Amino acid sequence: MKLYLVIIFFCISQLNFAQNIPGIHFQGIARNSQGLIIANKQMNIKVGLYKDSIENGLVYEEIKSIKTNALGLFFVNIGKEETGKIMTSGNWNTIDWELPIRYIKIEIDPENDLQFISLGYQLVNASPYALYAYAIQASHINGTLALSQGGTGTNNLKDLKIVLGIDKINNTPDSLKPITKNTLNLISQKLNNSDTLSLSNRINQKLNKVDTLSLSNRINQLNQSLPGPKEWGCFYDTSKQIAAVNTATAVNWGFTAASSTATVSSNTAGQATRINLQTAGSYKVYVKLQFIKPEPASEEISIWIRKNSAAYPNTHQVYTIQGAQVKNAITAQYYLDLGEKDYIEVFYSVKGTNTQLVASPAFSNPSRPMIPSAYLIVEKIN
Repeated sequence: MKLYLVIIFFCISQLNFAQNIPGIHFQGIARNSQGLIIANKQMNIKVGLYKDSIENGLVYEEIKSIKTNALGLFFVNIGKEETGKIMTSGNWNTIDWELPIRYIKIEIDPENDLQFISLGYQLVNASPYALYAYAIQASHINGTLALSQGGTGTNNLKDLKIVLGIDKINNTPDSLKPITKNTLNLISQKLNNSDTLSLSNRINQKLNKVDTLSLSNRINQLNQSLPGPKEWGCFYDTSKQIAAVNTATAVNWGFTAASSTATVSSNTAGQATRINLQTAGSYKVYVKLQFIKPEPASEEISIWIRKNSAAYPNTHQVYTIQGAQVKNAITAQYYLDLGEKDYIEVFYSVKGTNTQLVASPAFSNPSRPMIPSAYLIVEKIN
């Protein structure tokens, strides 16, 4: 893998009233191992704030997607919501800035494959006092707080700008201000090959001290936190299904309405009763069955789930249906933990000899589709 070098400049960003506490603005210049500027390059960058230089001292961390410009420059605001943020660890607005934040760790992902290269820890020589002060709850202060007491001595923005000597400054953000030719020459002189080589040596020394096992564990944790594949399916049947009295009978699924990777397969008797799931996880299962009983008396019907031919605990439900040719719609909903390559089956039992699963034909006036005798939806939720 190529060695990428990033030179970072930090400063406290402007206030952003869209959130409670302003972020930390920094910009960097990316160069490759030959000292050449990496222009117009899309890459990921991970920034972490630490109480010390060990992994368990992490206070806040975020990953953002950035793109260098024609000069290799890029700009990032730690803690601020902006385009390109991929994920965060910790809550920026609840950081206790009174506690010392001693280190900032920078990692880059130049190939955008979540394979981060650590650039080591940067010691912060002073606590970000402006952020700590910003978080102070001072809503109880009345009047104007004098400069000697830590206030501004003013009660409006116009006078405050005059006191701070910034009343002549415009509102153009740094990212949109042009760079003069003299400034560009100074930057180029500062970032010559000898400086880059010296920085490269220091980065290599830092990288040699990184605990590779710890870094591998962090990458594995990141991979595990990414959402897995979504698995779902919708299945139904329109045939008349008849069960023997007091006999466990599996529901047939003759048709697939829609599916990602869930499939139907046959049981040992050659009937299409098994719903096969490919990935492990928690699943939501919704079942709807339509029964009819010719005799006028009511009847109890049992419904439950089997996983891999064994009854799934606590899924048994009992329903009472009406007789005299009344069509009874029964619904059941389950949350199941399933493993990789597991399959489930819906079972039922009846007490009457003529009780059966039936469909309803399409309707007219108004035109409506048919009602299947059995309908099932399965969806992975975690």
